[in-house]
Amino acid sequence: MAVVSGGVVYGLTALARVSLLLLRLLEGQADIQKYLVPHLQPPSTTAFQQTSSEITSQYDEAAKLLQELQEQTTRLQTTLDGDRYVSISSLSLSRGERGRKRKREREES
Repeated sequence: MAVVSGGVVYGLTALARVSLLLLRLLEGQADIQKYLVPHLQPPSTTAFQQTSSEITSQYDEAAKLLQELQEQTTRLQTTLDGDRYVSISSLSLSRGERGRKRKREREES
Protein backbone atom coordinates (compact mmCIF):
# COMPACT_ATOMS: atom_id res chain seq x y z
CA MET A 1 0.00 0.00 0.00
CA ALA A 2 2.89 2.34 0.80
CA VAL A 3 4.38 1.77 -2.63
CA VAL A 4 1.13 2.67 -4.34
CA SER A 5 0.59 5.80 -2.26
CA GLY A 6 4.23 6.81 -2.78
CA GLY A 7 3.80 6.40 -6.53
CA VAL A 8 0.63 8.47 -6.48
CA VAL A 9 2.31 11.24 -4.47
CA TYR A 10 5.30 11.24 -6.81
CA GLY A 11 3.03 11.43 -9.84
CA LEU A 12 1.02 14.29 -8.36
CA THR A 13 4.23 16.15 -7.48
CA ALA A 14 5.60 15.76 -10.99
CA LEU A 15 2.28 16.86 -12.45
CA ALA A 16 2.22 19.91 -10.18
CA ARG A 17 5.77 20.88 -11.20
CA VAL A 18 4.92 20.64 -14.89
CA SER A 19 1.67 22.52 -14.37
CA LEU A 20 3.43 25.35 -12.54
CA LEU A 21 6.06 25.56 -15.25
CA LEU A 22 3.41 25.75 -17.96
CA LEU A 23 1.53 28.42 -16.03
CA ARG A 24 4.70 30.50 -15.69
CA LEU A 25 5.42 30.08 -19.39
CA LEU A 26 1.92 31.20 -20.28
CA GLU A 27 2.15 34.20 -17.96
CA GLY A 28 5.53 35.13 -19.34
CA GLN A 29 7.35 34.81 -16.03
CA ALA A 30 9.65 32.00 -17.15
CA ASP A 31 12.00 32.09 -20.05
CA ILE A 32 11.48 29.36 -22.66
CA GLN A 33 15.18 29.31 -23.46
CA LYS A 34 16.00 28.69 -19.83
CA TYR A 35 13.61 25.81 -19.13
CA LEU A 36 12.55 24.02 -22.29
CA VAL A 37 15.36 24.31 -24.82
CA PRO A 38 17.99 22.44 -22.73
CA HIS A 39 15.64 19.46 -22.44
CA LEU A 40 14.88 19.43 -26.15
CA GLN A 41 18.51 19.48 -27.30
CA PRO A 42 20.32 16.19 -27.92
CA PRO A 43 23.21 15.38 -25.57
CA SER A 44 26.64 16.58 -26.54
CA THR A 45 29.00 14.21 -28.31
CA THR A 46 31.33 14.00 -25.32
CA ALA A 47 28.46 13.10 -22.99
CA PHE A 48 27.32 10.44 -25.45
CA GLN A 49 30.84 9.03 -25.78
CA GLN A 50 31.33 9.04 -22.02
CA THR A 51 28.06 7.20 -21.44
CA SER A 52 28.88 4.76 -24.22
CA SER A 53 32.33 4.02 -22.79
CA GLU A 54 30.88 3.55 -19.28
CA ILE A 55 28.31 1.07 -20.59
CA THR A 56 30.99 -0.77 -22.58
CA SER A 57 33.26 -1.06 -19.55
CA GLN A 58 30.37 -2.38 -17.44
CA TYR A 59 29.54 -4.91 -20.17
CA ASP A 60 33.18 -6.03 -20.34
CA GLU A 61 33.28 -6.44 -16.56
CA ALA A 62 30.08 -8.49 -16.62
CA ALA A 63 31.45 -10.68 -19.42
CA LYS A 64 34.66 -11.23 -17.45
CA LEU A 65 32.70 -12.22 -14.33
CA LEU A 66 30.57 -14.58 -16.40
CA GLN A 67 33.68 -16.22 -17.85
CA GLU A 68 35.12 -16.67 -14.34
CA LEU A 69 31.85 -18.18 -13.18
CA GLN A 70 31.85 -20.63 -16.09
CA GLU A 71 35.43 -21.67 -15.31
CA GLN A 72 34.60 -22.19 -11.63
CA THR A 73 31.54 -24.22 -12.56
CA THR A 74 33.60 -26.41 -14.90
CA ARG A 75 36.24 -27.00 -12.20
CA LEU A 76 33.57 -27.81 -9.64
CA GLN A 77 31.86 -30.25 -12.02
CA THR A 78 35.18 -31.97 -12.71
CA THR A 79 35.87 -32.25 -8.98
CA LEU A 80 32.42 -33.65 -8.30
CA ASP A 81 32.77 -36.20 -11.10
CA GLY A 82 36.12 -37.32 -9.63
CA ASP A 83 34.62 -37.56 -6.13
CA ARG A 84 31.68 -39.54 -7.50
CA TYR A 85 34.09 -41.99 -9.15
CA VAL A 86 36.07 -42.39 -5.91
CA SER A 87 32.84 -42.82 -3.94
CA ILE A 88 31.52 -45.48 -6.32
CA SER A 89 34.88 -47.27 -6.32
CA SER A 90 35.07 -47.32 -2.53
CA LEU A 91 31.44 -48.46 -2.29
CA SER A 92 32.04 -51.40 -4.60
CA LEU A 93 35.32 -52.12 -2.79
CA SER A 94 33.57 -52.19 0.57
CA ARG A 95 30.88 -54.49 -0.88
CA GLY A 96 33.63 -56.75 -2.20
CA GLU A 97 35.35 -56.78 1.17
CA ARG A 98 32.07 -57.69 2.87
CA GLY A 99 31.56 -60.51 0.39
CA ARG A 100 35.06 -61.86 1.02
CA LYS A 101 34.53 -61.62 4.77
CA ARG A 102 31.29 -63.60 4.52
CA LYS A 103 33.01 -66.16 2.33
CA ARG A 104 35.81 -66.58 4.91
CA GLU A 105 33.26 -66.92 7.70
CA ARG A 106 31.43 -69.65 5.78
CA GLU A 107 34.68 -71.48 5.10
CA GLU A 108 35.71 -71.32 8.75
CA SER A 109 32.36 -72.69 10.01
